[in-house]
Amino acid sequence: MPEWINDTNNRFTKTKTIIKRFDSQVESHPEKFNSFIEDFFNEYFEYLKTFKMEFTTQDTATASKEIYKSIEDYSVLKNDLVVFLAKMFKVARYEEIDSEIIIEFLSNIRSLLSGNNQYSLVNFDFMLREIFLYFIAYALKNKNYSFIADLLYSSYYFEDYAYTSRDTKYFVALDVRDRIHTNDILGISFKADNGNSFLTPLGELLLRRAPSNLKEFLVDADLLCCYVYYMNKDKFGDRDWLPFTYVYKQSDSIDYFARLTSKKYFAKIKEVFDVDSADEFRKKVISTHDTSLFRRQVRFSNDWRKCVEPIESYINLDKICSER
Repeated sequence: MPEWINDTNNRFTKTKTIIKRFDSQVESHPEKFNSFIEDFFNEYFEYLKTFKMEFTTQDTATASKEIYKSIEDYSVLKNDLVVFLAKMFKVARYEEIDSEIIIEFLSNIRSLLSGNNQYSLVNFDFMLREIFLYFIAYALKNKNYSFIADLLYSSYYFEDYAYTSRDTKYFVALDVRDRIHTNDILGISFKADNGNSFLTPLGELLLRRAPSNLKEFLVDADLLCCYVYYMNKDKFGDRDWLPFTYVYKQSDSIDYFARLTSKKYFAKIKEVFDVDSADEFRKKVISTHDTSLFRRQVRFSNDWRKCVEPIESYINLDKICSER
């Protein structure tokens, strides 16, 4: 067999070609910015589908090893995504991203998560969560709050195993841990060097794979998804977002909360929380007092120190918009 068949660097030539030409093409044809984005994610999705897995074994340990290997093999394609997103958000400072392209892309991946054999879906579930968080993290890093709001509040259309027709859902439906136990299955083969289990194997793997300059933003993006859910529980229903990476948070603050004391900053970011005023923001935060978040019950263990901290741990509501 020719060596290039198993050479992953040569498998993804179309995405690499788009990346290579992206800067010059956007400079020459800025009006086609979103067409180039669409081309990239169309090709990316086609490559992503090649990682489809089929299992006949019922042995969880064997399945876990094969799933972990699939995710590792996917790393080369994931690196293409990292490079492209850095370029895309750099251009997005002066050209608006058509978020519908990204929403359709994410919906297409979510549609792959149908079937009864969860072993065959775990790698796609991991990839979907990683990709979604990369979008939010890069947008946070580049202060593209309109893009974040679009991803959090727009409708996603996809085929779901539980429905006979297409059904409208929000970003929280991208979390399918109630059906596909990715965190548990990964944890069987993915352990620390000393053989001990991680508190959250899924969160550990997400952070290990993230570019070093994105790790902090990735954790804050994961937490943002969690907080947005609890602040808008009436809109999103009972399907919440569990931030698997939060146990690895290094800082005692969250930038997008700390800076809400500024009126100018609040005006820029308020759409991320789907509010129009500081008073509306306060009311939404207070509404979380009746939830498990405020009672410090969103956690991975019985240790309350491992809980997701309530929003008011990061911001004094009386100081919102108190400064210029």
